[in-house]
Amino acid sequence: MKYKHILSLIILIASTFGVFAQDVKEDGVDKDRQVNYYLVEAKDALAHGNVQKAISIYNQCIAVDNTCATAHYELANIAIAVNDLEVALTHSRKAVAIAPSNNWFQLQLAEILESRGLLKQSAKAYAELAKMETQNPFYLQKSMMLYESSESWEEALKLYDVWEEQYGADFNMMARKQGLYSKAGKPEEGLAELKKLIKKEPKNSEYYSLLAMRYEEEGDEKKVAKTFEKITKLDTISGVANMMLARYYMGVNDYPNAYKALKGAIKSGEVDENANVAGVIGLLQADTTEQSKVYRDTLSSLLIDKYPENAIGYLFKAQEYGEAQDYEKSEKVLEKALDIDPTNYNGLAQMSIIHNIKQEWDELYELAKKGIEYYPQQHLFYLFKGLAASQKKEYAVAEASLTTGYLYAKDSETQEDIRELLADVYYKSGKKQKAFDLFEELLNANPDNVLILNNYAYFLSLENENLEKAEAMSRKTLEQEENNATYLDTYAWVLHQQGRYREALKYMEKAIKNLENEEASSEMWEHYGDILYKLGKSEQAKKEWRKALSLPDPETERLQEKIKNND
Repeated sequence: MKYKHILSLIILIASTFGVFAQDVKEDGVDKDRQVNYYLVEAKDALAHGNVQKAISIYNQCIAVDNTCATAHYELANIAIAVNDLEVALTHSRKAVAIAPSNNWFQLQLAEILESRGLLKQSAKAYAELAKMETQNPFYLQKSMMLYESSESWEEALKLYDVWEEQYGADFNMMARKQGLYSKAGKPEEGLAELKKLIKKEPKNSEYYSLLAMRYEEEGDEKKVAKTFEKITKLDTISGVANMMLARYYMGVNDYPNAYKALKGAIKSGEVDENANVAGVIGLLQADTTEQSKVYRDTLSSLLIDKYPENAIGYLFKAQEYGEAQDYEKSEKVLEKALDIDPTNYNGLAQMSIIHNIKQEWDELYELAKKGIEYYPQQHLFYLFKGLAASQKKEYAVAEASLTTGYLYAKDSETQEDIRELLADVYYKSGKKQKAFDLFEELLNANPDNVLILNNYAYFLSLENENLEKAEAMSRKTLEQEENNATYLDTYAWVLHQQGRYREALKYMEKAIKNLENEEASSEMWEHYGDILYKLGKSEQAKKEWRKALSLPDPETERLQEKIKNND
């Protein structure tokens, strides 16, 4: 049947029938018996799914006794079930008019009024319920909220007073009340109330915080500063007041004091976890000084200690380790963050960067695939997947991933970076001309991009073609970064291909002198050996080729052949 979904409600109502039988009785026991008979029969009809019969019986009941509130209540329930709120409201109003002290009837009316968008009337009904059930704060809260939603500021303020009398008031409640004074056009009354509270409790830091907020709304910066200064002189500052102080100090770029106040807020245990986390993020994003690294160390440790199941503290700690180039610790902390929140974008991004730095291509590839699964429209993980696939010599996958990443990249700089990687993939996959065409296009748009200049020059030198152009491009990179080992290596190899071996050796030795450990590559040492060999220094050349064999990703067969042929 169409109305079977209301049967459970009907059975529940039947089991608690006595709750609703608060009807006004007229003369005669017979009428009561007849009414009760109709009510039982109507419930039986509903239990068997015969809604129309139940409606007819309830109407007969009302014809016998028009003060039967229960019949009106039940008819309202039936109307609600079929979404006929007009009929439901009519019957619900009658039920409440007959039995105004029945909380079930009052609740039904409040809910129907809210569903109809009659918020002020609904608020009034909830307020009546709140009077009936003083032990349940929900109805008073609901009434306050609905009065605010209907912009009935005066009525809402009255209920805030009731709330304070019955349940007391916390900082958030008082802050909302102050906001209502402003909306009601009575800011002076709100200010007077705050001053009265401060006079009564002169050491209450939260009252001063509210006062500072009021002055802030008025744009009186001097009074704001003066009020916050008073807070700092109190013996005890609450967590909430410390958070307000932290926000104030951040606003005036006083980061040391903001840090101190924020630390107090977190340690207090009085401030909501989300507010503390947001405060830390806000401070560390705002403060770009070197001192912020010290703050980050302490605040991240505090967050981890206070909220061990929140990933944010671990993410900041990982960033700290990463900047110190302690990638093992950074990776360990990031693993914890991603255990807590496997889809965290920053966690996935930081871990991807570490895998890239450590040249862990398999791990980077798998992590980038997860990143794409969680964030299919973010370019970053397509870039990392393409980079890892290229290093794994899976060039078709790399090309597809980088092409997709380019489509999602939002700024021109990122698009340029992706296309540079794509040109690299084209070359390595044998699409030489496509690679060179893309390099030309990129240089036309940005002729001073040293990475593009270097890679294009290097690939030309490997092909042993257009070496004058390659030399000019490579020289241009050294004009910008004269001690860059990678660029020096490229220039040395271009000179080698031109037969200028002594000059090549000079630049290669400079490259090695400026080499940092993480830049050491098998390819560079092979070049060094090749240049030495051309200069007749075969023993030293073999030494460098052997070293090339010991470094990551060597061209093993080619190097062994060179060593063998010169033994």
